[in-house]
Amino acid sequence: MGPEQLDDTHRADPAVRALADKITVVHADDLDAALPDHRGARLTVELRDGRRLQAHVTDPVGDVDHQPFDEREISDKLARLLGDGTARRVVELSDALPGAEDVGPLLGGLP
Repeated sequence: MGPEQLDDTHRADPAVRALADKITVVHADDLDAALPDHRGARLTVELRDGRRLQAHVTDPVGDVDHQPFDEREISDKLARLLGDGTARRVVELSDALPGAEDVGPLLGGLP
């Protein structure tokens, strides 16, 4: 899923609305208790026949402390979210930040 699936047209789609109406988000004390060492998530799906399928992730991919993205994965994600040109510009600017005497001009170049 990317930003293009989150626009007004997709959110108003009757099939998407019908699916969204079937989703419930529930707070889990056990996941909170694992913070800040772990930032897990759990998904439970109840099927029409009553079976329940469950998946649990202790630490999501991309979590800086456990499964961090490498530079390529970050660049790829930025490109998916921002488009190739803007993503390249963000990477160039972030690479220039450590050596900049004044970050204002650099940050002013962001879209």
